[in-house]
Amino acid sequence: AARERLLQEQAAAVRDVENQAVVRTRFATGIDLYNEGDLVGARTEWNAILAIDPENGGAQDYLARTNQKIDEAVRGNKASAKRLEGEGRLTEAIAEWNNVQQYHPEDPEAKAAIVRLRGRIESMSQDYSATQRKLRIVTLYNDALQAYNAGRYDDTMRDLRELLSL
Repeated sequence: AARERLLQEQAAAVRDVENQAVVRTRFATGIDLYNEGDLVGARTEWNAILAIDPENGGAQDYLARTNQKIDEAVRGNKASAKRLEGEGRLTEAIAEWNNVQQYHPEDPEAKAAIVRLRGRIESMSQDYSATQRKLRIVTLYNDALQAYNAGRYDDTMRDLRELLSL
């Protein structure tokens, strides 16, 4: 029994040493990522440390700082996205909403905005296609009329056939 207890204590000490090494490595990586501005990567490191050592004050402190910076960035991205949408710069607005989702993948406002903006872009594309088609019809009709008035009946028939195919 004493031998078994000693073996368990030894195994726990080894795990603690291994965990300390992991925490030390992840903390260094977290600091580097934080200083480089990779807040998502840094947040991942702090959460990994806290999963191993929930009482780690350094990781708790840096996680709070990282989350504060993320919240500031998200507020800026959302304000920029709304401004860009108001200016009609829809693809740029989507890019800003994508930045929000980088920090908060399940953000409902970002998800809804992206769906809405993609719908607007698709609608504009359809409107553009319809306008192009109408312009082509008017052009063909005018060309056919001019060809008819100039006595170019073969050209008139060609333009009218194409017009009818639209």
